[in-house]
Formats: sequence, structure tokens, C-alpha cells
Amino acid sequence: MVRLTILFFIFFHTFYSFECSAQKEIELSQDSLIFQLKNKKDKFFRLPLNDYSVILKTNEGKKKRVIITSYTDTTLLARVYSYNKGEERDRKRNDLARLDSDTSIKFAHQYDSLANLILYSDVETIPLREINKIKISNRDRKEMKRALSITDWTAASILVVGFPSGLLLSSITQSFGPYMIWNALAIGIVTVGTIIENKIIRFDKWDIVYQ
Repeated sequence: MVRLTILFFIFFHTFYSFECSAQKEIELSQDSLIFQLKNKKDKFFRLPLNDYSVILKTNEGKKKRVIITSYTDTTLLARVYSYNKGEERDRKRNDLARLDSDTSIKFAHQYDSLANLILYSDVETIPLREINKIKISNRDRKEMKRALSITDWTAASILVVGFPSGLLLSSITQSFGPYMIWNALAIGIVTVGTIIENKIIRFDKWDIVYQ
């Protein structure tokens, strides 16, 4: 239990350190949607515009995968994911196939940008009053990728090395203690990974900072 507590502390400290370093870049950010925590005015969050997709949940419970492109004091302008059946799906599938065969595309980010233009082709204006929360994958955030990589690497190490070592020690000592410790560590890392996988911006707790 003590080791598991220490593990949680290390991972949350790592996560918090990366979050704090990201906040330092707020003042230098351009073309971003800036949020400020209502009850903690020194805490900000930056969401780049026209970059990666997020999940937007309305007050009615509906979810939309969107790429936010701009905003006003009352609305968000977004490109909405659309891949419906029928002609639209056939057309977009053909467009993606042509994109895959385009040898002039040399970089992954160029491909992603062009693919997003195809998949997120519907433009929609969304009133802020209708939004409940925004869910952002931390794997899309440049400042958080390292923290998640550490979590993934540690979990993989335990699976490859930890479990066999725990089983070997348990067989040598005739005790399930070592195995149970590794098992607890693995569960702890998976739990931490799940917790830090996404960043949730709830509109009842965060305000938009208008620049």
C-alpha cells in the first residue's frame, strides 16, 4: 500500500509539473481559446484553435466531435465530424484514398490537416450557453505527451518485466506477496493513466478569457 501511494504521488506530481509548465505559455499563445478557472484566477488552460479535435457535450447530453476554429463572446465556430452513410461516406472515402496516394505529402501533420478538412467538413455555430463541457485528449496536447509516454512506458515495463519477476519471486519465497505488489502497481498505473488521459473543461467551472 505504501509503495502504491508513492507511485500515485510520483505520477500526479509528474502530471502537475507538465500542467504548470504549460500554463506558463499562456501569455505567449496566439490563435487559442483561453480558459480561466472561476475559483482560482491564476489557473488557465489553452486550447489551440483549428488544431486537434475535441468532444463537445451540450446541456441536453448530446456529444459532438469538433475542431474549434474561432469564437465570439457568445458562440464557438467549429468544424464538425461528419461521415454519414450513403453518398457522403462514399465521397469522403474516395477523397481519403486520393489523399493516401498523394506522394507530395511528406509530413504526418500535413496529412492529418488535409484529412481533417475532409472528415470535419460541416461548419457549425454553437452558442456557449448550450455547452456543458469540452473533453480534450491529453495525447493531442504537445505539453502532455511526455507525461503520458512515461505512464505508458512504465505500464509496459511492469507487464514485460514486473509480472514475470513477481511470479518468480513468489515461487521462490512460496508467498504471493511479490506478485500481489506488482499486481497492485499495475492496477495503480492503469488507474493513473485513465485519470490523466483527458482534460475536462466544464463551463460551470471555467470562464473564457477574451483577448
